[in-house]
Amino acid sequence: MQHNEAKELFLKYQSGQCTAEEKAIVEDWLLFGKLTEFNLSDEELEQEMKYLDSRLPIEPIIRKHSFRYQLPVAAVLLITIGLGIHFYNKNPLSNSGPVNSIAYEQGITPGTNKATLTMSNGETFHLKGNKDQMLLQETGLKITNTKQGQLVYDAHHPINAHNPIQPESLLATHTVTTPRGGQYEIILPDGTKVWLNASSSLKFPALFTAQERNVELKGEAYFEVAKNAAKPFQVLVNTTVVRVLGTHFNITAYSDEPNIKTTLLEGAVQVNNRNRIDRLKPGQQSIIGKHGEMKVVNAADTEHAVAWKNGYFYFNRTSLAEIMKQLSRWYDVDVSYKGRIPVEEEFVGKITRKASISEILNVLELSGVHHKVINKRIILTSEN
Repeated sequence: MQHNEAKELFLKYQSGQCTAEEKAIVEDWLLFGKLTEFNLSDEELEQEMKYLDSRLPIEPIIRKHSFRYQLPVAAVLLITIGLGIHFYNKNPLSNSGPVNSIAYEQGITPGTNKATLTMSNGETFHLKGNKDQMLLQETGLKITNTKQGQLVYDAHHPINAHNPIQPESLLATHTVTTPRGGQYEIILPDGTKVWLNASSSLKFPALFTAQERNVELKGEAYFEVAKNAAKPFQVLVNTTVVRVLGTHFNITAYSDEPNIKTTLLEGAVQVNNRNRIDRLKPGQQSIIGKHGEMKVVNAADTEHAVAWKNGYFYFNRTSLAEIMKQLSRWYDVDVSYKGRIPVEEEFVGKITRKASISEILNVLELSGVHHKVINKRIILTSEN
């Protein structure tokens, strides 16, 4: 069932013109929406979902949760149908044909592999994942940029800290910065892999010669840290220090977000903030507020935390404001609001980051959030 077909079916139901089969399909969705009004157990909700899934031609995208909040049934229906078509399609662009939208015509396209490498001496390299390129080759270090969108530091000859004659570039600090609409993967000289999200930066030494492997992060990054018990790996974010030996974790620390979030997927990390220290286990998340308050979530949504790294947006009861922040960073657009926007609504679903922004905006249209696109600025309004 396509997007327009689903919308037409719901309007047909409202006007009383559905066949018995069509009426059953829509009423199943209404029933699905009404599930948010009850305090159902996970098992009861799972049973209802299986029944609905067997009746509907599209996959429902509301996950297995015990919902404790209530939305208007019609709104839930629209959100569910819209997101089910656009967000839960495993390859939503495969049958969409040529993109023909105002957003695309005005240059709003998905982000790509692009970043800037800045050396301590001010020299810069504009990185793109379109060709293999040697950036630096000296005794102790080789830096290459690959067509896969990787910046690779190869410490092929470990530096001798007691040798006074060494290239200055090996003792320098480098910074990789991604713009809005860009992302990049970095393989540090110790073998640690870092995926840098849009509007982010990572500062690190060209070679780890100190007793600790220290890097500084702004924005968001996913880390797979190479194990080295003799040299702990530390990520510095403002007044927060995330200390590890070898593990997989994600840090979100955008300046326009109220919290710094560290989500652990594998191993163990120690989060230090001012006078408090928390040690995380896999599946936990540390949240630090703007005033330094700190808490640990025991059952964190790890899929949500790393969805960007895996190539898709994942919304799990996500607000409109948070959705638009993510779209702004990835599609390099500005967002403004006009009139009354239904900010109380929460959205559930996922969509590839390769999708056109129009696909996502069209889903929002179903819940009464209309849009205009003017010079790479998206204006959201409740009015047509």
